[in-house]
Amino acid sequence: MNIEEKLKSLKLKKSNLTKLKSELLDQKKRLSEENDKFEELTVKLDKEYKDFKKLDNLSIASLFSSISGNKEEKLEKEKQEYLQAKLNYDKSKETLNFLRERIEFIKSELNNTKEEDIEKEYQEILKEKEKFIISSEHKKSKELLEIADKITEVEINIKEIKEAIKSGELVNANFSMILINLDSAKKWGTYDTLGGETTSTHIKRQKINEANSLVGKSQYLIKNYAKELKDVNLSTAIKETLNIGDFEMFADYFFDGFIIDFIVHDKINTAISSVTVRKNKIIEVQNKLKSQLTEYKNKKEELEKIRTEIIENV
Repeated sequence: MNIEEKLKSLKLKKSNLTKLKSELLDQKKRLSEENDKFEELTVKLDKEYKDFKKLDNLSIASLFSSISGNKEEKLEKEKQEYLQAKLNYDKSKETLNFLRERIEFIKSELNNTKEEDIEKEYQEILKEKEKFIISSEHKKSKELLEIADKITEVEINIKEIKEAIKSGELVNANFSMILINLDSAKKWGTYDTLGGETTSTHIKRQKINEANSLVGKSQYLIKNYAKELKDVNLSTAIKETLNIGDFEMFADYFFDGFIIDFIVHDKINTAISSVTVRKNKIIEVQNKLKSQLTEYKNKKEELEKIRTEIIENV
């Protein structure tokens, strides 16, 4: 392996280390915040469950003597509030699991990489390269080294874009699974309104719960996608299409709204439409990322062609 190949390899390792350490800090912060949220949701879930069971266990006589209004309406209200609390609790629990798994993976990667050795070797190669430039008398030597540096930078950009594209694919795959479950819930809900058996209601709720179990994962994946996009040297076209802050806010607030809405009020069509809009937005960004990836690959080919021509003609 020559000087440039060694330097390129070490630059990629250093870049990956920096990225992993930054992500570890970010994931730990998110884990702490999610833990606080989970504790609050646990308390709320316990309260809502007790309220629901308390009303459910009241006799007709005691009900009329203690509260006014229709028992069934009040019972349904408590049931919906408990269901909402349970959904938020399950979603937070799923998010915690994803965060813990990712943190352990990053720690493992960092433990298997000796940063001090990489930095030491990197500095040694830089000195070797510097000596080569100083000692070389050929007018093309410096030009070759500059081209090699440009190629390395392009390769780092290619790597970052590929990682962002992969992250976006995971988001959209998860969205697709949510849409499949929502569509199924919609069909069973239609059967239910036409006088179907209580089994249809159970299946509809099951499909909605399955969609909700994917929501926590979507929040996690979208935030990761936003982070990957920040690592990419985005083109002007993508920046005009994408507001990364909007993606992060979407991950925090969007699902809370539509999950509760379609569970309590059965507005499944609204949920399907909302997920589809976001899915299409990510597809648009993905297509532009792929276009930018092609541009970088073409740029690398051009630089390598120039490099080869110089070497052949020296």
